[in-house]
Amino acid sequence: MFCSLRGMLPSLKIQVNKYSSNRYAFIIDHSYPLLSNLKQQNIATPNVMPLSGFPSSFSRNLLHPYSNHIVSKYASQYYKKATPYYGEFPLQILPSEIFRPDKHDKHDKHDKHTIIIYPEQITITDIEVDHIPHIINICMEDKLLGSTFFQNDSRVSKLEGINIYLFCDVTTIDRIFTLYQWFDHCFFRNNYKNVNYIFITGNLTNDQTSSIMINNGRYHKILSQYITLREVDIFVRHFIDTQ
Repeated sequence: MFCSLRGMLPSLKIQVNKYSSNRYAFIIDHSYPLLSNLKQQNIATPNVMPLSGFPSSFSRNLLHPYSNHIVSKYASQYYKKATPYYGEFPLQILPSEIFRPDKHDKHDKHDKHTIIIYPEQITITDIEVDHIPHIINICMEDKLLGSTFFQNDSRVSKLEGINIYLFCDVTTIDRIFTLYQWFDHCFFRNNYKNVNYIFITGNLTNDQTSSIMINNGRYHKILSQYITLREVDIFVRHFIDTQ
């Protein structure tokens, strides 16, 4: 049973986000091509800046109970039991897709899914639908790394290396994908390969249309989508040097 997981990763030290007390659950549905669907929607959408910072209907619809994305089942379970604090829920649940250059992901079974829990950057793979209530309970733990839910299990691991979290939506996917290419080029030029790119549809906060988080386990940085290639190169070299 999945609920036999207990007490893994007790020695991990995480720098807690100073910008937010929220925890994020990035849900990766291996049966749902998130980026491909975003790009297809983008083709049919006028190329204008959104008037507000709220997610598009595409992003919101993935949380709907009749969505084809597994994230909808997380949302249904979580919002039944969670209580907002000043209008904000402590756990943000977002549909995502992960890309690891030069790596073949062995956890891509279409009948199972993966979750990345942030800021702890814990990855749980091979999750079945029946496990979702238990995973929600784990995510709601105040001190996740001290939880008795974890133990040595091949499905639980720390997301190592440098991790780039790319928040985007239908209207910003083109810009975010360009930034991904810039980051990938700069890492390649610096001969660094241990990078994970996590694409997330939705917003980090409600007052911005997209953003980027970089985390190397020791330091994190939040960037706007409006950065230059030169700035990307500076951030890449900084995060490599501080690994």
